[in-house]
Amino acid sequence: MFILVIIGLACFCCVLVAALISYFYIQDTDYKEEEEDEFDLSDLPEIKGLEAAFIRVEGKGNLGIQEVQVLDKMSRNVLKEGAVNVQSQSQGFIEVDLGKLTEIEAVVIINKKPPNPGLAGTKLLFFKEKGGESFKKTKEIESGDDPAYEYDWLARKWRSGQKYPYEKYGYTADGVKK
Repeated sequence: MFILVIIGLACFCCVLVAALISYFYIQDTDYKEEEEDEFDLSDLPEIKGLEAAFIRVEGKGNLGIQEVQVLDKMSRNVLKEGAVNVQSQSQGFIEVDLGKLTEIEAVVIINKKPPNPGLAGTKLLFFKEKGGESFKKTKEIESGDDPAYEYDWLARKWRSGQKYPYEKYGYTADGVKK
């Protein structure tokens, strides 16, 4: 029994000595603060918007589109009256003339009467000048089931559904222009 007490006391002393050594080692160590790199927003590359002077909405057959809107960074429609010829949509395309090279945040297609099978497969082609080569093409719209479709060029996808109702783009809930 006496041997067990001595062994226990020896173990206790070893643990105590190890704890004291590590405590004083930590206290004596000089820790320096790491220098953080300065983060400057000017170091980031400038993300230029999509710039086009002409847009072609292209699909298969009659598109059934009520209106095309081209939005700037403030979500304002930058199109002038008569810039969109919606009459040619029965031939499967609509031409949008912006007049000059314009920075575009999003392009919105307002559906006439969802569900609209004519809108499925519709895509946008962007041009720097009329009659020139298309420099960007979007994915196709999957279906014509929603009231409006907004193409986000940064995410490279069409957005639609409950977050994109007629009211967001200056229409009443039943699709009539305000």
